[in-house]
Amino acid sequence: MPYIVTSGLETVAVRMPNNNTALKLISKLGKPIAAPSANSFSKLSPTKAEHVVKQLGSKVDIILDGGSCEVGVESTIIEVTNNSQTLLRHGGIDKERIEKIILSSMKQSLRAFLPKIIFLKSIEELITSTAEIILFDQLSELKIKDFQFDQNKNYLFIFGPEGGFSQKEYSTFEGVKKINLAQNRLRSETAIVKTASILK
Repeated sequence: MPYIVTSGLETVAVRMPNNNTALKLISKLGKPIAAPSANSFSKLSPTKAEHVVKQLGSKVDIILDGGSCEVGVESTIIEVTNNSQTLLRHGGIDKERIEKIILSSMKQSLRAFLPKIIFLKSIEELITSTAEIILFDQLSELKIKDFQFDQNKNYLFIFGPEGGFSQKEYSTFEGVKKINLAQNRLRSETAIVKTASILK
């Protein structure tokens, strides 16, 4: 999958519209379509062709009118990696329906486990956790190999994005213990694997 489609990430969002006009277009093309929603950045997603005309106007050559959207809210986005499903954005499909679909899929594929849907938490919610919070900070002088972990305590490890935390996000972690995991900045997945191997 080209990185221009995934925005340089290791995952890609795939969706299938429930609209006859859109389905006919995909069928005629015979290939997946790499495209964002028909709206300007930070603007609400349109629910009618008229909304697209108003927002984009002459910026696009063709506007395909498939009628009004049935739901009229943002798409539900679920990240499916390994054995977990994370609900990244709430939309027209609620949690109960998603769980029902996952359970049905697991039964059809004869899988022996039922994945749980994980809801993302804000930084503010994380720092109120009863577990001791460990923030991995490349600038910290305390190395993970020198930190004494208490086997009787629960720890919550926070791995920042590859671009690092913003100044506002970083200020939220005031008073949180910071540990240096590696000399060089690691990809999030690599950082998690390395931490697991050290604690094992």
